[in-house]
Amino acid sequence: MTAVRESVRRLRPGVRTTPTAEGLLFRGPLGTFTASGGPDLPVLWHRISPALAGGLSADAVESACSTGKAGRIVRGLLDSLDEHGMLLTSPAGWAEHAFPSPTPDFAAWLEQVTVDPAEAWNRCVTSRFTVFGTGPVAETAASALALSGIPHHRRAGDDPRLVLVRADGFQAFAGADRRLGFAGQAETDDGGAIADRLGLGTSAPEGSVAELVGSLVVQRLLRQVAEPAGPWPRVLVVRPDPLRATAHPWQAGIATSPTDLATAMTALDALCDPELGSLAAPEFTTLRQVPLGMAVADGIPAWGTTVDAARLAAGLAAAERRLDPDGARGTAVGGDELHATGIVWRRAILGTTTPFDGDEYRPDPDTAAARWLSTVTVRFGLDARCRVARPSDGVFVAVVTDAAGVLSRAVEGTAADAAAHAWLGAAGAEQARRSGLTPPAEPFLSCGATLPVAGPRPELWSPSRDHEPEFQRCLRRALPDVRPPRPTEGADALGLAAALRAAGFAALDPGSTP
Repeated sequence: MTAVRESVRRLRPGVRTTPTAEGLLFRGPLGTFTASGGPDLPVLWHRISPALAGGLSADAVESACSTGKAGRIVRGLLDSLDEHGMLLTSPAGWAEHAFPSPTPDFAAWLEQVTVDPAEAWNRCVTSRFTVFGTGPVAETAASALALSGIPHHRRAGDDPRLVLVRADGFQAFAGADRRLGFAGQAETDDGGAIADRLGLGTSAPEGSVAELVGSLVVQRLLRQVAEPAGPWPRVLVVRPDPLRATAHPWQAGIATSPTDLATAMTALDALCDPELGSLAAPEFTTLRQVPLGMAVADGIPAWGTTVDAARLAAGLAAAERRLDPDGARGTAVGGDELHATGIVWRRAILGTTTPFDGDEYRPDPDTAAARWLSTVTVRFGLDARCRVARPSDGVFVAVVTDAAGVLSRAVEGTAADAAAHAWLGAAGAEQARRSGLTPPAEPFLSCGATLPVAGPRPELWSPSRDHEPEFQRCLRRALPDVRPPRPTEGADALGLAAALRAAGFAALDPGSTP
């Protein structure tokens, strides 16, 4: 254990600076920031950084910050460095005075990745480490712990593909075969699921892969033990020729649903990760992105008011087809439960209405409906019309048609919103056709339940979802014989539905009619 000694503030190893027009750019293992101060700031930093690298006591810090303008600048710098994890607080000479003491290399590593390396070392040496498994990866993991000066135990493992390293409630998994390997940590027993997703077998791994994987699994666990509050959500996938390790997201359990398009895109990127994802990533780079964003996934084109909105729509549509290949169940996949539920109820109400009912709708100028009407009729030159019907109180159905038939339909809580989404759907379908793609027969790529999208004129891009819950209650009253949707039960749902839940997305099947 480490004896109690005077703490010092010290610059974390690995912090680098680059002069900028405003001052200095600071880069460290845990973050970056820019400090403003003009051309004098690099000069001041050059003077104080050697002392800070060696460590300053509390009295020395107070003295450095108490002298006029320069002191205020130093105080601001220290606060920013601390905020971005670039300062260490540890007893002077903590590594030399610790018992047992860490190896110099391990002490240096702790100083790079932890806030308080002395306390982190205490956590490491007082935890009970156990390596479960056999083979070259397990041997390397055990050796890595020994070289770090950390006692450990050995046990047989349950899965011959895996090595599990555990310490006081934390655990990390690893595995390797002749093709690849992985190392990562999770709160649940996800090692087998990760191995399955990678197609990991029981063949003997190459020596270099086994050594790297075994070292990485120990490093992942030590980071958890040393800095429990740190975010370590990624899995490292190791491949030979050339030997490399790349980080990939792994989501498990049931995540909090996205609240906007930005958070949804992070979840979609994980769902479509090339190594550990369940779906192929939507393609958009070869498609025209004007006037709408356009993407395609699993052969299904999708569109939106931005490229990211189109990518999300394509990814959700591809997941829908995977879960319900022939569309027999009517599975709906949404960015969250409100979105998926809205799709189910909108499809249900369309099944009770006639496409050509309603009166012709002419939107007011400078509205979303007018914008997308102009896109269809002026930009694309289609001779199209929009009709709006009101099949039930608070429910409006809009249909856009031309001489060939129905181009798009939409269901919303006002005539203006229904017309806007119907015209947008018609614009997207026509843009898809002109890109050589076949649009879905009944797309719901834009509706009032979708996650909000930012734009220069929000009212023209993504209306608020504030009224969606009340609108869905109107839909339920209009369909009294239809039960509410339920989580999907498709034969292919086990793996993909779980991955969707882990991403925060929702997959629902329509309720049956009694």
